[in-house]
Order: sequence, then structure tokens, then C-alpha cells
Amino acid sequence: MPHDIHRSNSAAFRVGDFTTPANVEALNGALAEKGIASERIVAVHLLAGAHMAFGDNGPRYHVLYREA
Repeated sequence: MPHDIHRSNSAAFRVGDFTTPANVEALNGALAEKGIASERIVAVHLLAGAHMAFGDNGPRYHVLYREA
């Protein structure tokens, strides 16, 4: 879900986000698939996996990026 972020010069830009498995190949693949260049990345956060849950609950990256 996009959010509005304000820069110090009061110009606003939209921030998008997604999650992907926590490995470089998956991260690079998701960035390429979404057409996100490295200069648009705001932050990448590591989310710990849930060991006592069913399904794919391994570690993931939560990526924040500036929308075009």
C-alpha cells in the first residue's frame, strides 16, 4: 500500500513496498520484475521467519521504494 512521504523541500513522493524471500536472487528478481532501479530503493528490512507456523514462513525482506 503506497504512502506519502515528504522531503525537506516539501516535495512529496509515493512509497511502495513488497516482501520477498530473504536471499539475493529473489530480491534481485523481484526488483527486475517490478522495474525498480537501485536508486529508487528507500530501505530493505529483514523480517525474521516464524518457526512454529505452517506454510512458507522463512525469513523475508520488506522493501520500501520510491514509486515512479
